[in-house]
Amino acid sequence: MTTESGKKRLFVIGSNGYGELGFNNSERVGQLTPLLDKSITKAFSGNAYSIYTNDNFNNILSAGYNGRGACGVGNQDIRVEALTPINYFTQNNIQVSNIYTGVTGYCAFFKDTNGKIYGCGANEKGQLG
Repeated sequence: MTTESGKKRLFVIGSNGYGELGFNNSERVGQLTPLLDKSITKAFSGNAYSIYTNDNFNNILSAGYNGRGACGVGNQDIRVEALTPINYFTQNNIQVSNIYTGVTGYCAFFKDTNGKIYGCGANEKGQLG
């Protein structure tokens, strides 16, 4: 993350085979590139998926491999190649305070301001609890 005129900018680098960098372009691999959504200041990486948010956790987006539901956007396509909102929290008036990703488990966890934990993704071995 860097500062430009007092504003934060998030840069991402790595494989984008499933669109996990949020570019809607799987050809961008290994480039250090700023995310287009300037409100995003935090990134959480999982195994072929990523979750992005702002400092207040009130704009949560994901991209990447969704074959096991790790992107938290429902049973859509296996590839979520563009930043896609995770609407569950705003629809249910839940304020997230932290995000945790499972690097090998294709799952993600969200902690709300009341200490409750929410999960999405693979649960073949009970990893969602």
